[in-house]
Amino acid sequence: KQILADTSTRCDPRPVGIIAVGSNKRLVEQIMSECHETFVACFHGFYPTAYLKWTALCDLLACINKKNNKGVDQLLTSMLASLRCPSIRLRSTFPILSPNMDAPDSLKKQLSPSDNSGLPMMPCIDTHHYPILVEQMSYRSQVEGGGSGNGWALRDVLDRLLDIVTIPVKENLYDAPLSYSYKLSFNACHILSRIVAELAIFASGTTDDMDGACGRILQATPSRFTRTNQSRTWNTGNGSPDAICISVDRPGVVIAGVGVYGGVGSYDYELEILDDASSSTSYDPTHTQRWNSLQVTRGSFGPEDCLAD
Repeated sequence: KQILADTSTRCDPRPVGIIAVGSNKRLVEQIMSECHETFVACFHGFYPTAYLKWTALCDLLACINKKNNKGVDQLLTSMLASLRCPSIRLRSTFPILSPNMDAPDSLKKQLSPSDNSGLPMMPCIDTHHYPILVEQMSYRSQVEGGGSGNGWALRDVLDRLLDIVTIPVKENLYDAPLSYSYKLSFNACHILSRIVAELAIFASGTTDDMDGACGRILQATPSRFTRTNQSRTWNTGNGSPDAICISVDRPGVVIAGVGVYGGVGSYDYELEILDDASSSTSYDPTHTQRWNSLQVTRGSFGPEDCLAD
């Protein structure tokens, strides 16, 4: 976050003067790209509640303006890119279908990093499993943001996002320096289109289909276990593999992962995606079961990863 907020980089693709040339410029661009990807990957982990996301966005939008947005442009770009994640529903993050997401009375006081109560201090609609992390991030947001985005309504955010989209267009017409970067305007357009899509789905009355309106629909194969007993232990297979076979009839299908049963111990896992390369029209037995490995991932999981499952 500190690197993305570095004022040594400019958002205007036509800067006055030279910041870096040749290999130095490429290295700076690679570092900034890596920081952007890291921030996007970690944003929802460090901002687990809707209130934290909303507060962080409002604070940045309150800081950015047409005359001076150094250090905010790239950070806001990364934050908007994080909110574009298909698994995030903006109706839950933004106060689209509810009143303004104001802070509860207990959050309006000056927080301290020693506040660990977490759950009672956050809005009741925000469910999370890491109260200490939430309290720490609430404290940092209050200190770093300074409350500049407090009291913002959805209309204030929409007006600022529309400015980010429209002002560079007008500046381009007059060949003036750009106030906002292309990437920031691009991500702002995506957020606005997501909001319009969710509002359109809600207005049509088909709220059941809203989950798939702005992202992919998550499907799951049925569990192979019809009954479970919490008091019994289970055999991990001693390394023997288990397989789930699926077939698709259209492109663009993405595998999100698999669901496994956890326990009180820590377990190592290895997940591999295999693709049947044999032709569906070939009946030659010598050419069947040709499985190509597409991707392999390994890791471990324990009881803390099985909360609410």
